[in-house]
Amino acid sequence: MSPNESLKRRLEEGNDDRNPKKSKGQEDADKAKAMSEIAAKAREISEKMAALRRQGAMPPAKPTPTVVPQPPQAATEGMRIEEIKARIARSMAANTAVLGANIVTPGDRAKRGLKMEYHPSLMVDGSGQLNIAGGAKTLVPKPDFATVRANQRATVTKEPIKKEMKIEAPSADLTDPTKNPYYDPTLGGRATGPRERTRKTLKFVQQGRFINEANQLRAKAQLEKLKRDIAESVKKTGMAVELDLVADQSMRTEPPPAVEWWDAMLVPDGYDNYNPDAVLTSENSIVSSLVQHPVPIQPPAEAADPKLKPLMLTKREAKKLRRQRRLELQKEKQDKIRLGLLPPEQSKLKISNLMMVLGTEAVQDPTKMEAVVRAQMAARKQKHKDLVASQKLTDEQRKEKKRKKLLEDTSNLVQVAVFRINDLTHPQHKYKVDINAQQLNLTGVAILYSGMNMVIVEGGPKGIKAYKKLMLKRIDWSNQNEGDDAADGEDGGSAPKAPNECALVWEGDVKDRQFKFFRFKNLPTEQKVKEFLEKMRAVHYWDAARNYIAAGV
Repeated sequence: MSPNESLKRRLEEGNDDRNPKKSKGQEDADKAKAMSEIAAKAREISEKMAALRRQGAMPPAKPTPTVVPQPPQAATEGMRIEEIKARIARSMAANTAVLGANIVTPGDRAKRGLKMEYHPSLMVDGSGQLNIAGGAKTLVPKPDFATVRANQRATVTKEPIKKEMKIEAPSADLTDPTKNPYYDPTLGGRATGPRERTRKTLKFVQQGRFINEANQLRAKAQLEKLKRDIAESVKKTGMAVELDLVADQSMRTEPPPAVEWWDAMLVPDGYDNYNPDAVLTSENSIVSSLVQHPVPIQPPAEAADPKLKPLMLTKREAKKLRRQRRLELQKEKQDKIRLGLLPPEQSKLKISNLMMVLGTEAVQDPTKMEAVVRAQMAARKQKHKDLVASQKLTDEQRKEKKRKKLLEDTSNLVQVAVFRINDLTHPQHKYKVDINAQQLNLTGVAILYSGMNMVIVEGGPKGIKAYKKLMLKRIDWSNQNEGDDAADGEDGGSAPKAPNECALVWEGDVKDRQFKFFRFKNLPTEQKVKEFLEKMRAVHYWDAARNYIAAGV
């Protein structure tokens, strides 16, 4: 169905709906009135189109075909078509007046694919852009992506606006030295504008410059030579000594003293007559064996993290930790057995659980099962013995362990104990005193003197404590020799001897050991005792033991 036929059908349907009950005469009058209105409108449209053609806004009109007379119904439809065309023409004229654009020429129709006229609202000018008056061009969207050359439109490039820098002259207060003490008038135009770059010029060397420099060097060398000649002539004439004396008087320094102040007390007679033996060994000497030990100062470094002290646990807590540790080990062992890493454990068989563990096997052959159980028990016992034997120390290892246990560090402090014994002639007593001192790593001496015996021991705190226990508690000093008992029987009339006993005279701390080892020393006279102890610097121990008075006496 063509568009004209569909338009006619809509018009007929509209006429039927608007005038459903009009008579035939009335319809003819309405049609005549409508035709007159259409003719008036057609004349008005033709006049406007003629005016537009004169202005060049529309192409020249085509020759109008001859109108064939139609029947009344066809004329009505044609009039309505003409009315629609006139309405379209009015809208086109209005758009032309607003946009002010020219209709595309017939030569541009080849560019259109469907060979149809542009819509009045899409009229373009010769450049291919919408000719929109005013600033409405900026409202038309343009694609930002690249297109083919045929579809690209001419873009209007805007030149960037250059801003001119205005150089303003400084104010009067700025250039006034009384108000602005920091203004420098010598800057001139540099304060108000950029400085022009001056072109470097050639600088020529003045005539005779290098000749003058050479003459100065020659004069300087001649002056040095003249000074050397004068110095040699002064040496020949003997005036150099007088000049030296003048220099010495102007720069005189004091000679070093015969004895420095820090050596004055040690070298009273000068360095030439110094005798170190006489000065250092005399009783009035300020030099002694004492050494001043300054207080140690920690180095400037970061302190190390303190070591964590082990927490003291009660017996109940220790048992609990042991139980938990053994339980974890047992679980780990069971997991390894499940994974096949360890063979499964055999049941611990005993005579008491024989029937409960073996069950029917023990009933079937009890003699055989009993033999198996006893063999397993013997194997367990032998395994225990082998473990104990492997952990047992040898005699040398046991002695070495005991020796290390008794070793003590006496580099900083040494403890000393002095004992007085009435009688030390019994061999058993002598053996105990000697062997215990050696085993406890003690040094000292046991002096055997008629009427009184003295024992001096030096060592660590543990050794001295054990030796005191030996001398004061463990040894029974009342035992007498058999020979002494026989002598007492023969001399029945003599007075009885005092009871034999051991007393602790003195104990304390010293800096160094005075003896290298422990030994017995038999000295018959007191003079020999003092001579021996003086070499060891321990005479005061003898004096203390000699003047000792037992408590309660």
